[in-house]
Amino acid sequence: MPGATTSEERVEVRSGPFVIDAVWREPAGPLRAAVVFAHDPTCQDDAPLAATLAERSFASLVPDLLKPAEAHGPDPCRNAELISQRLRMTTRWVERRCSAPVVVLGRKRSADAALIAAGIAPEIRAVVAITPMFDLPMRFLERVTVPVLLIETLDAASPASRVHAIGQVGRVDRLLLPSLSTERLADSVSGWRLPG
Repeated sequence: MPGATTSEERVEVRSGPFVIDAVWREPAGPLRAAVVFAHDPTCQDDAPLAATLAERSFASLVPDLLKPAEAHGPDPCRNAELISQRLRMTTRWVERRCSAPVVVLGRKRSADAALIAAGIAPEIRAVVAITPMFDLPMRFLERVTVPVLLIETLDAASPASRVHAIGQVGRVDRLLLPSLSTERLADSVSGWRLPG
């Protein structure tokens, strides 16, 4: 549950007939950034991290970007592209909702989707990629020009060639952590130098 200084509401993000259900959290006072979670229902629950980030002055939107039938489709790469398209809908919604910088955060396959979206969406100011799969064509990585916080565990670091591809134009800050607890992730995001 959010604290007394954080509002939480269920919202609908619409684009034509398509509707994305989401949860919007906004702490009272000045915002450091608005984090849009590239939420994949097959991945870890993002609500605890969103609530912890609210305590650190980050608004957040946790949208349901895939329907249950889509989440278990035969083509994971296609899912990353589908998530990235719907992520773009949500980042535009957040840009209209508040004036804070928009940051997208994804884990595993959804981190790939966040990187794809960052290459095409000018409203996205930064990406937090947690243990990305990097299972996408290099052309998507080469389009990323915004700062990227790459968070991985010590025992599962990405190949240097993939990390280098992101850094061709944008800034990449890489963190290797012993574990990915909610508190540790929140500390990493809130301690990162975000774009102004």
